[in-house]
Amino acid sequence: MLGTETHALFLHLKVLATELETLLHDSGKYPSSSQVHQLRVLIRRIRLGFELFEEQDATPRLKRLGKALGRRRDLEVALADEPEFETGRKQLRRDKKKASLRLTKRLAGSCRKKVLRETHEALDALGRRKVTRLGKGYANIRNGLSRTAKAPSRSAEALHEFRIALRKARYALEALGKPVDPLVRLQDHLGRAHDLQLLRDLTHSSPKLDQAQAKEVREAMKLKGSVIPIAARRLKL
Repeated sequence: MLGTETHALFLHLKVLATELETLLHDSGKYPSSSQVHQLRVLIRRIRLGFELFEEQDATPRLKRLGKALGRRRDLEVALADEPEFETGRKQLRRDKKKASLRLTKRLAGSCRKKVLRETHEALDALGRRKVTRLGKGYANIRNGLSRTAKAPSRSAEALHEFRIALRKARYALEALGKPVDPLVRLQDHLGRAHDLQLLRDLTHSSPKLDQAQAKEVREAMKLKGSVIPIAARRLKL
């Protein structure tokens, strides 16, 4: 049986799993851009919930589906951004077509059923565990956020790690029912910088693109010093 402290998170995960089942059913093999985004976010939230229980390896099929959704979503964003920076669309269109085909395979009826079965079985196993506290899971999220925020480098890799840590912190706070408002603006700037880095990686750089990305990074760095301490305090149980 789960302890009282963990019961709310477990119920939160069950609600998310139900939402996943509904959304997978509604989207079918050919999800819209909006459904791709919703599925991607929902899967991230579910996997973060398992990570808080220190069960991050419990849903490998869900992880693979999330990656396929992410690839399709990233290319859609890149295609939407490209006209502003004129970095070339032909390769992006080809890559999106390939990503869409891979995603269709992941969303075939039998694959969807396997994903849902795996998720529900992982939840059932979690419900039988004697977990009374979640301190370590939240501490891992908090420490990851602090570590990546202190990294002196502004390289694409360092910013990517910081963005992921921030996203996990936001989802963890939401699972606790705590406010996330100070994180949202910082996450928006880091997310936009990542989108522009991805466009550069998929096509090529341009002065306009470099300037736009540098501006987003500067705005994120301005917010970092005030936002991270607030998030770290709220992640303490």
